[in-house]
Parts: sequence; structure tokens; C-alpha cells
Amino acid sequence: MRQLLLPFLNIRPEQWPLVAVWLAAALRPVGPYPLLKLLGEQGSAKTTAARGLRAVVDPNAAPVRAEPRDTRDLMIAANNGWLLVLDNMSAVKPDLSDALCRLATGGGFATRTLYTDEDETIFDAQRPVVLTSIEEVGTRSDLLERSLIVELPTIPEKEPSRRKGILARL
Repeated sequence: MRQLLLPFLNIRPEQWPLVAVWLAAALRPVGPYPLLKLLGEQGSAKTTAARGLRAVVDPNAAPVRAEPRDTRDLMIAANNGWLLVLDNMSAVKPDLSDALCRLATGGGFATRTLYTDEDETIFDAQRPVVLTSIEEVGTRSDLLERSLIVELPTIPEKEPSRRKGILARL
């Protein structure tokens, strides 16, 4: 598998074992799941790597998403897909950090059913997650315990063929 995927991902070969372990876990039908953080400077192909991993695990018309507004939106997204990719994170608020921990290890979320006074809708999900960010985000200890952190090297500007090559292969 390494020979098939590594050419599409801008990761150092020594970090491949972390990605491979995360990928194997993400393909399991039940969790818990480690959270994968892809960190790197602008131009390190973090989003491209996240799209590629998502294509392997859970192809989707919208492979990467922005940070959800609240826990309800996170759980709705988890209910409608197997793998969540939250792209270009600047920070992880405490509420989102807690929700991501519950999502990785399993947990529910209950909310009032829309247009009713007494009915409740329950979302129960356990899903793999990828976060992309320029710098370390989600530094609360409970989220860090559930995270595998991979730092991607910057692709030098003098290598445009490499940058185009990675994108063209996806």
C-alpha cells in the first residue's frame, strides 16, 4: 500500500507509519478512531493529502469542509459520511475539541427536533477525522491523546512540476 499511496502524499517516508496506522483504523467498521492532524506551511499540500486520504476511505462530493458552526452541525456531518475532513483550521474551540473527542471514541448528541416542542433527535456516531492546519491546533490534552500528528514539508516554489504532479494525480 505504501508504494501506491506515498507518491500522492507529500509526507516524509519516516512519517508513513503514522498515516498507514491511521488509514487502517479509518477503514475499520467500528472505532475508536485516532484523529489525524496534517500540519505544514502554506504550500505543503495538506488539503491535497486530506482529499487523497478521503478518496481512499470515503469518496465524497465535498471531500473537505470548513469548521462546523456547532456540535449539531458536526454530528449531522458525521451522520452523513464516514470520514470528516476539517480543512484549514486556525483554532479548535473547547466545545469543538470535546465534540471531536466524543466523535473519535463514540458518543451521542441529543437536540430538540425542529418544529416540535417535546421531540428529541439523537445522533450517535463514531468516526475518523482529519484536521489540516498551518500550526498546531487542538492542544487540549484529551484531544492530543487521540491525535496522530504528521508534519508535511513545504514544497519548494522552484518545483512547480512537483506541485502540479501531486494535484494532477488526484
